[in-house]
Amino acid sequence: GARPRPRPRLPWQLHVGLTIPKQGGSPTQELHRDGDLSLISMDFDHAEHAISVLYAIDGPFTEERGATRVVPGSHVWPRERMPQPGEDLAAAMPRGSAVIYTGRTVHGAGCNSTDRPRVALNLAFNSACLKQEENQVLLTY
Repeated sequence: GARPRPRPRLPWQLHVGLTIPKQGGSPTQELHRDGDLSLISMDFDHAEHAISVLYAIDGPFTEERGATRVVPGSHVWPRERMPQPGEDLAAAMPRGSAVIYTGRTVHGAGCNSTDRPRVALNLAFNSACLKQEENQVLLTY
């Protein structure tokens, strides 16, 4: 059969770095793709333009504390395909661990059914051809 053509490689930059608190008692976030949040239409079938690294920084990510829900394999689905109930999994992990996903991956924060917040550190990277949400300044001495 025909070999799939390689996806182009694009230079990357830090797009945004932030903490994301999920307050105790807060509801489930709607499942979404970060790549759909950009205001431009990227070639969805070829060039990946967003990657997130989400760290559990204040304790374990558990389903009860609102661990991020991720849909395995959704990064290769067509843009219009959304998950069926039960296709998402909790990215449960101990403190200091991280989950890495692309801008095409369907995900969202789970419901935090505890009375304590859980905090994630999100480092998001995007293609250098896109404007950063935050101005990342590198100081030299």
